[in-house]
Amino acid sequence: MTEPRANRSRRVTLRDVAAVVGVDPSAVSRVVNNDPQLSISATTREKILAAVSELGYRPNFGARGLRTSKTFTIGLILPSLVNPMYEGIVRGVAVTAEKRGYGVVLGSQIESTSAMTFAGLLQEGRVDGLLIASGTLRDDFIREIAEHGPGPVISVNRRIEGVGNSVIVDDEGASRKAFEYLHGLGHQVVAGIFGPSEVETSVRRRKGFVSGAESFKLSPIVVDCSGVSVQDGYTGTREILRKHPTVTAIFTSTLLMGMGALRAAGEEQRPVPASLSVICLHDSFLADFFFPSLSSIRMPIEELGIAAVELLIDLCAGGPNREIMIAGDGEIIERESTGPAPLFSEIASVLKGS
Repeated sequence: MTEPRANRSRRVTLRDVAAVVGVDPSAVSRVVNNDPQLSISATTREKILAAVSELGYRPNFGARGLRTSKTFTIGLILPSLVNPMYEGIVRGVAVTAEKRGYGVVLGSQIESTSAMTFAGLLQEGRVDGLLIASGTLRDDFIREIAEHGPGPVISVNRRIEGVGNSVIVDDEGASRKAFEYLHGLGHQVVAGIFGPSEVETSVRRRKGFVSGAESFKLSPIVVDCSGVSVQDGYTGTREILRKHPTVTAIFTSTLLMGMGALRAAGEEQRPVPASLSVICLHDSFLADFFFPSLSSIRMPIEELGIAAVELLIDLCAGGPNREIMIAGDGEIIERESTGPAPLFSEIASVLKGS
């Protein structure tokens, strides 16, 4: 059909693709950009896509940006790069952005320097919009970026008053589901460990957990931590086990907290799951490799990233502000860290031995 790509010394253009298929270059452009308004036969679309692949056509983002005053680049801010939960968000964002012809600039929030840098990128027009997936940045800081930046700002996995665009999962429903699961195993004295009380995501998770307990006329033990790290889970668990030794199950609102809970349980001589069950919100393949392996609630995190990119691109095209919740309250992934509630006599024996 064409000369091999390896022999080409110049950039393949829309006109080259159009000439091969026998269509107008504008039709090629609209197919490449997934224009939903384009009326074209399936056969012609397939021919265009085949020619794009054969010729090795790649959009010229520089020229495209000059024509549209866009960079076709998205900024994504994460609180850190060590939390395995964010891997799914990044995957959803990266794959969807590439499909839509956008690049992604990724940064972690290290002492807020990355956040300030990304705010500057938006204000200088070097990215078209920001996805902020941080539970630790101050609400007023994010509001200021959203109010004064020339491009859209979307809060990911968190809602912020005054920021009109967000994409979240049903943390409240998932936390309620966690309590119901533990209660179904016979646990009556259950504790929950949560992040900062001023962060909306933590509030929703705590609310779901407490409502789950109240539906069984139980009063859960709740601990709010200053963060959502391994250390927070470790410290929170030690506090619970020392103040409330009859606790038989703990729910942690992040996977990292769950890791800390397992370590603390071991140090406090509370075998998991024989004496204490532990389950966390959000899943990772790493949970299979903890000892014991960590039960979790798997949430649609990749879908979160996909929806965030789609919303941002829609906003860049003039679409309305939206707050989106991805459907589904999660899937219980039962591993070795959860089991039937022990008898009180068994707990007493463990405590006596310690």
